[in-house]
Amino acid sequence: MAGKAKEINIVILDVGRQMKEEELAIGKKFLSEFLRERIFDPDMYAGVVLIGARGAKSFFSKEGGGDFEGYGNIRMLENVRKISSRLLESVSNLNLEQGNSNYVDGMVVGLDLLHSFLDGFNSKVKPKAIRLILVSNGRAAEEEEELSELCAVMRHRSVAFSAYIVKEQEGLVSHPLLQTLMEESDAKLFLLPRDARALHPEPRNTQVATFNSTWRLTANLSLKVCH
Repeated sequence: MAGKAKEINIVILDVGRQMKEEELAIGKKFLSEFLRERIFDPDMYAGVVLIGARGAKSFFSKEGGGDFEGYGNIRMLENVRKISSRLLESVSNLNLEQGNSNYVDGMVVGLDLLHSFLDGFNSKVKPKAIRLILVSNGRAAEEEEELSELCAVMRHRSVAFSAYIVKEQEGLVSHPLLQTLMEESDAKLFLLPRDARALHPEPRNTQVATFNSTWRLTANLSLKVCH
């Protein structure tokens, strides 16, 4: 596929059992406004992944390792493509699904979508920003995860990670995985609805990815990265 992309945004939206209806409504409003601001620019691309999706099985491209049943409760709402009114409608129709949410699983799937898109995207124009965005309430199950390789993949791809956390009251977001991401990568944490207009600073000198090596994220899953 030939063209150019000013921005590539992969959004991980939490619809899981620890979310409240009002929290999902705030997250959906943020996402809808984020997409609406970019819908009339044909060089803006977005994909949306749902975590906590009840009964959903994981999906991975052939390059990303094929089917891997260890990642459940994840569903792709929209593959990476130009933003459409259909996507906005799909976001507005979302409801809580009561599945188990896992942030790392969602990030791995989001990076797999990004890999698949860039691997087939032919452009000499460098994107101004490649973003991986998590929208949740910061209360997903706390599991020990190895994040060093995940952070390394994002650095190699010049991916800017941001977490937009819905908070009923101002205060510290204490989820250990998010805290580790803030410490080990150039990640940013924002609170919703207060920071709905905030954006991760756009990375400079972003390159269109050319994949020529492989990172092992787990024993069963590897993702190619660029140098």
